[in-house]
Amino acid sequence: MRFAIIGAGKFAEKRANVIGKGLDGKAELKAIVDIDVEKAKGLAKKYGCEALSDYHKLLERDDIDSVDVATPNKFHCEISKAFLEAGKNVLCEKPVTKTVEEAEVLVETAKKSKGFFKTGSNHRYFPNVQKAKELLDQNKIGRIIFARGWIGNNGKYVQKSWFWDKDLSGGGTFLDNGCHIMDIFRWCLGEVNECKGYTVNNVWPTELEDTGFALYKTVDNKVFFLQSSWLEWSGYMYMEFYGVNGFIFVDSRYRNSITIGKQDGYSETFDFSSIPPASHKLELLDFIEKIENKIQPTPSAYDGMRVVQMVHALYEASRTDKTIKL
Repeated sequence: MRFAIIGAGKFAEKRANVIGKGLDGKAELKAIVDIDVEKAKGLAKKYGCEALSDYHKLLERDDIDSVDVATPNKFHCEISKAFLEAGKNVLCEKPVTKTVEEAEVLVETAKKSKGFFKTGSNHRYFPNVQKAKELLDQNKIGRIIFARGWIGNNGKYVQKSWFWDKDLSGGGTFLDNGCHIMDIFRWCLGEVNECKGYTVNNVWPTELEDTGFALYKTVDNKVFFLQSSWLEWSGYMYMEFYGVNGFIFVDSRYRNSITIGKQDGYSETFDFSSIPPASHKLELLDFIEKIENKIQPTPSAYDGMRVVQMVHALYEASRTDKTIKL
């Protein structure tokens, strides 16, 4: 599969580091595009591909069939829509858009496109998350009752980037970090129909939330709690799933592990700490495999839209102090 990467920032560099190495012979990196063409040239030189400043020049090119959109959130909809309408396959980094309205546009565009669309969610490909999904699908802890989790980082590391610019990002820590656990919980627990919660900013000099707390309910009355923060000094992600027969703890803080436990006291821990990080590679390989077999990759545009709706439901719940229906 022949790729172009739109953007030359840190996310683009992560994707380029994988695609540029050939993805086990399954991919070729053809171009890097960024409005800062010198930045694009710097990344393109590293992988021996072309550098451009205008993505429109790629829309009609037959030597590119897939793109990774790794720009600030503000441009996700415009760029993804253009490539979908050109019949290209699109992997758009999370969050799929910065607004609900834009996400709805992408869902409709993806339906009509000859290309495939995938919302970026590399956390689904963490080995402990993959193991948790496997165990849940095998009903190892029985019917799921509730889940809780938290995610975040030290916000000072993004203070000089576009993440703190509301026009470019659309939201704070929940749109930046929280969307990962929202996607995983919805993937594992099912569709969501209610949200309560609060967002605050108590530390960083930005109008965006640096911490938030959300409570979601699924259509079949499962409940999950999520905290996201740019004040999570030790990082990064932790989740708990509780079923009628036991629990599963997914730990991506100090080590990469998962623990499954039962009511009778039995527990077993799987430690993946010695496995080198490979979530971006695994995600791209899955993207390619699905397209080769003409299967819609997941998370889809619709899945990405639902997460954006969940984030904005939290923002509305915090603003109005009301329960928001999704």
